Order: sequence, then structure tokens, then C-alpha cells
Amino acid sequence: MLSRTVLLMVVILAVHASVAASARDLEAMQGEWVVDHAESPTGEILKAYEGTMRHTVRGSKAYHSEKGQTVETSFVLDDTNFPSRQLVTRHKGQIGRAIYRIDGDKQTVIVLCGPDQDWPTEFKPGPFDLVLVFRRVTQ
Repeated sequence: MLSRTVLLMVVILAVHASVAASARDLEAMQGEWVVDHAESPTGEILKAYEGTMRHTVRGSKAYHSEKGQTVETSFVLDDTNFPSRQLVTRHKGQIGRAIYRIDGDKQTVIVLCGPDQDWPTEFKPGPFDLVLVFRRVTQ
């Protein structure tokens, strides 16, 4: 009986630590961001996005402009794995997957675009993935 109690306490502590870490990541993502670097799956640098593509994060929602309209997406963070994962619900109900890393005012997101692609075990893009490097917009 004691071992079940200890196991339950370990599980509760692990869940609490994960929720706290995800909350820290969510807090770090808040605010306005602009793309510093964008790279297509073919390695092509997407200059049209750099310095012009912006998004604002409020809570677990992100807002960006697309074809003159504001688009809202919602997301859920999961940092219980490495690399940290992000599930995104897009404006038409599509579910997107990404891995992310936050380093102060820099956020790197690798959008997983491969068909039936497993979650990566390293923080590096696969052959179909889009890489976006954001920097925080400071006033």
C-alpha cells in the first residue's frame, strides 16, 4: 500500500512540474513577435516573411494578418517531451504540429509538414518542415 501512495505522489509531482513548466513557456510567449528568419523545406530563404510577418500571442491564442484579415489560432504546449511540442488549431479547424524553443526574446518554431510524420526526437527540421525564427517586438 505504501508503494502505491509513493507512486501516486511521484505522478502528482511530475504532472505539477510539467504544468508549471508549460505555464512558464506560455508566459514567455506572450506579446508581439516578428519573423527574423524563415526557411522552406527546400532550404529556400523566405525573404517575404522576414521582418513583415508578425503575430501577437494573448493567453493560448495567436493572432496574425493573412490576406488583409486577422486570423486567430489557438494552441496547446507540451514540454514533457524533448523537443517541446505545440499543437495548433488553425482558423479552419485544421490541426498543425510544431516543435519549439524559447530563448529570451527569440523563439524558434519548426512546423512539421511531413505526411504521417512522427514527433522528432531532436530539435532540427525534417525534409518537409518549415523553420520560423521570431524575435520579440520591443516598444
